[in-house]
Amino acid sequence: MHALEPPPLRPYRYRVGSAQVRMVRVVKAVGRVALGLVVASALGELVLRPRPRGCIYSESKTDIAHATVKKYAYEAFPAWRRVHPDASCPEQLDELNAFMNNKDIRDPWGGAYRHVCVPAKPRLVVVSAGEDGTFGTDDDVWSDR
Repeated sequence: MHALEPPPLRPYRYRVGSAQVRMVRVVKAVGRVALGLVVASALGELVLRPRPRGCIYSESKTDIAHATVKKYAYEAFPAWRRVHPDASCPEQLDELNAFMNNKDIRDPWGGAYRHVCVPAKPRLVVVSAGEDGTFGTDDDVWSDR
């Protein structure tokens, strides 16, 4: 190489942290996600259907009601009894809400819970009317069942 010749040109390379490299990586990631959605849709794993009318969460609501009546009977009532040792039963169920961190005594369907005290033992039975809103039917949710 002569002293007057310029040095050979090296090919331009992207710097690792440059904006162009980051943009290329983002575009590739978006492309992979889009391709995954297309493949899943083609295989039938991703089916978008309109939501059916009516309540599709009735089993979940029943589970919530079961958990709530049991919490009233087996957690809140014993705590209430420790604070009120000479009383056998609360006058109203909302007296137990302070022991449950609960403000409202409505079941998941919007109905009120009822409670019955068992006089032979210091025990509380709590019941929800269930999905139909009528007490005394098969869908009632009891704390002792």
